[in-house]
Amino acid sequence: MLPIADVGQWDADLDRNIKKPQNAYFICHSLGCITFLRYLLRHDVQIIGAIFVSGFAEKLTYIFGISQRKELRKNNGSI
Repeated sequence: MLPIADVGQWDADLDRNIKKPQNAYFICHSLGCITFLRYLLRHDVQIIGAIFVSGFAEKLTYIFGISQRKELRKNNGSI
């Protein structure tokens, strides 16, 4: 059986280790791409840019955290 990712722990690790990024670039790989997008959704930060490497080879129909926000916006117009 494959291990299940602890997305909450990943979020907590980023929250703890990224301190007010300003004028910064981020390079993300694999599941780090979505993890970083989730970070940006939770924080009001200004970054210069991000590079996403090997995010996914196939279209994803559901992305934990991001899809939930889209559903909320669609249902009531806000987050």
